[in-house]
Amino acid sequence: MGSTLEAAICFSLVIIILGIFIVYPSRLWEGCQQQGITAVEEFSFRLRSDELTESKNIEGHIVYASSPEKLNTMLNGIIDSVKIAGG
Repeated sequence: MGSTLEAAICFSLVIIILGIFIVYPSRLWEGCQQQGITAVEEFSFRLRSDELTESKNIEGHIVYASSPEKLNTMLNGIIDSVKIAGG
């Protein structure tokens, strides 16, 4: 490296490359963190769903949840009612 201009350019490039290695993973982490929060919110919504069918808007996406136990109970009730009625 003969001149100070070349040294300054090389030093600047090294600083920029190191800055990229520091900043880029932190931005990836922010995206991963937001996806994780959204996934946890969606999972907890599906676990605590008490309605037969229910929907909720989470981060711009409509998430649907259904309760198989309630659906099974409802269908068994209908079938038992038909049997009792003699159908």
